[in-house]
Amino acid sequence: MTAGYQILQELVRNEWSILYRGRRREDDAPVLLKTTRHDPPWPIETALLTHEHEILQVLAAPGIPRVYDFFSTERGSCLVLADPGGLPLQTQLFSRQSDLDAFFQFGLNLCTVLVALHRQDFAYYHLNPWSVLLHAET
Repeated sequence: MTAGYQILQELVRNEWSILYRGRRREDDAPVLLKTTRHDPPWPIETALLTHEHEILQVLAAPGIPRVYDFFSTERGSCLVLADPGGLPLQTQLFSRQSDLDAFFQFGLNLCTVLVALHRQDFAYYHLNPWSVLLHAET
């Protein structure tokens, strides 16, 4: 399914897709690989991933990963994105001591991304702790 890419870690699994952290084999660049979940893929999974690819190609905002590739095989589709690093917010919510300064900085950064999306007439309806990657050190 991911020819040309090495999967290093599963980050998120939901009803329709799986998000992996990986590396592009040709240049060792860090990437995120979002794939359809089922084999063979359900039509809704393919449609959702294709729609996400189309949206991400036209969005340009800080905090939104750049699209590197999108391909389909008989086993499903794969959206390849630049990997900004970090882990899903959900995995970090209760795993460390709360720091108010870091919490407010994260909130400001998230609001900055949402404002940039809004200015491009885009509404993000699936905002949840699993869909946001957070760098623990920033």
